[in-house]
Amino acid sequence: MNATVSFFGYFRDIVKEGRVQVTLPSGTTLRDVIEVLTERYGPRVRERLLREDGTLLSGVRVALGNDFVEDLSLRLGQEEPQVDIYVMHDMAGGSPVEDVWVDTACALCYSYCGIRAHRVDGVVIKIEGNPDDPATNGRICPKGLAGLMLLYDPNRVNVPMKRRSQGEPHSSKSAAWNARWADDHFNAPVRVVASDASLVRSRRASHAAVRRWTHSSPAAAIDRSRATTSSSSRSM
Repeated sequence: MNATVSFFGYFRDIVKEGRVQVTLPSGTTLRDVIEVLTERYGPRVRERLLREDGTLLSGVRVALGNDFVEDLSLRLGQEEPQVDIYVMHDMAGGSPVEDVWVDTACALCYSYCGIRAHRVDGVVIKIEGNPDDPATNGRICPKGLAGLMLLYDPNRVNVPMKRRSQGEPHSSKSAAWNARWADDHFNAPVRVVASDASLVRSRRASHAAVRRWTHSSPAAAIDRSRATTSSSSRSM
């Protein structure tokens, strides 16, 4: 039986391909799939996916077909199955040492709704509305619920990028920038932008630089929410 296994998130350092084909005997379980991958790519596969007791790590999700599953003893069907493995952390196995809920605000639109993020071992595994937010009373839209997809998208740009010069190979889009400042991802680009802005200013060409934004500060939204909650409490 042939199965297609796709990888999403923090797994590309182990499996360079985003999708692989594996040949499995009939009656294979999802745990057997992990063992096959471990034999092919090394013990880091098991460390990245499983705790010491053999259960999935927090931040790891396995989908068989269109359904997420927790039971690794589930057997694959007879037809060519599709297994998707989502890894939303870059840590090795072990028992969780942190399990907290963090009050914050969603910044995916103007509203900055109050949300609660469930964080386990530094990995946000769930987002839900904050019932203490007087503006939403714990409700949250689908975009807010899908915030994890944005946070852990393997294609997310989370380091400074430099626009390619004309004729520059596409593969060097990030390398041209990141190789130069490999150990200083954020400070060095800020200095470059500041230097260019100073040059524009020295030429008295203030109209040549424009900054545009559409969102207010999420911190301000949280402060307003807390102030409203405090006022409501005092008035009761």
